[in-house]
Amino acid sequence: MLSVATDTAFSGVAWALAAMVAVLLGLLVLQIVFMRLVLGHRKRQLARFRKLWEPILASCIDSCPSRLPPLHRWQVTAFLGLWNYFQESVLEHAKERLNRVARRLRIDDTAAARLRKRSVSDRLLSLTALGHLREYSCWSEVLAFVDSPDVIVSLCAAKALVRIDPARAAAVLAPGIAHRPDWPPAGIAAVLVEAGPDVLSEPLAAAADAAPVAAAPKLVRLLNLAHPHIAGPVIRRILERTDDADTIGACLRVVQDPALLDLVRTRLDDAHWQIRVQAASALGRFGTVEDVPRLIRALSDEQWWVRYRAAQAISQLPTVGLDRLRDLGNTVSDRYGRDMLRQIIVERELAC
Repeated sequence: MLSVATDTAFSGVAWALAAMVAVLLGLLVLQIVFMRLVLGHRKRQLARFRKLWEPILASCIDSCPSRLPPLHRWQVTAFLGLWNYFQESVLEHAKERLNRVARRLRIDDTAAARLRKRSVSDRLLSLTALGHLREYSCWSEVLAFVDSPDVIVSLCAAKALVRIDPARAAAVLAPGIAHRPDWPPAGIAAVLVEAGPDVLSEPLAAAADAAPVAAAPKLVRLLNLAHPHIAGPVIRRILERTDDADTIGACLRVVQDPALLDLVRTRLDDAHWQIRVQAASALGRFGTVEDVPRLIRALSDEQWWVRYRAAQAISQLPTVGLDRLRDLGNTVSDRYGRDMLRQIIVERELAC
């Protein structure tokens, strides 16, 4: 009897568990169906929104629309994404018309309020919009996001500052680069280039001059965004005082001032082959015919890249044409040097 009762109890529990599993599976199926319905509804809403607003924003290329449909609260995110896309795509005269449309819809106030949201996507859309709007009243709020631990948010805020006030942004951002090792050089360069060399050169040169060793290479590489006559003296001071190979290589990579030829020439014999590569490349940019013997000696370097950049540099010097290269290719004693010159000759011939 005890065994029968036990079997009955286990059977009841099993049926109960099976029923619970069936109910849960049913609820899961219903949830999936509901989510698909909601997603389909949102897609249809977005399609209707784009069909309405894309022609309106596109018309800003020629003129500012006289009447605008109401912008509902649920449409704000979609509008910001579409409006930012048009801002990135049109010319300057159309940007101002897009700004007038946004202000009529109170997007300036809406974007400022959405900065307080926790959603990263909302913050990025709002920061981008405030930058396009050049909303100076939000300078402090946008500046606070430059210190965000999220690299994308911080760079987006930096770009917004550059668009709001390029000169003030350059003065703030240039010295801050040394304290953001997580900012990729290409990312911060894409931000700063919008400021232009006229406002960027002085603060960037000052920041590079004062940078600690760890941050110096990144800041020096950004000097290619500055005017050469402002960057040149700073590069000279750095080259004269540092023995850090990365910093020296960065200086030689961006230097464009012929007044620094004396320092560049000395680096062609540096112990670090990476520095010799950059020195050869620099001589190709602004060296003279007097540098041909130096570069011919570099054709015998043990490192392939040094030989290649030296041969390239020779081909880029004034008065050195294909005939002169062929003569050098026949007279250079080192066979590796001859091979490299012949490779450059072939490249020049193919480019013609």
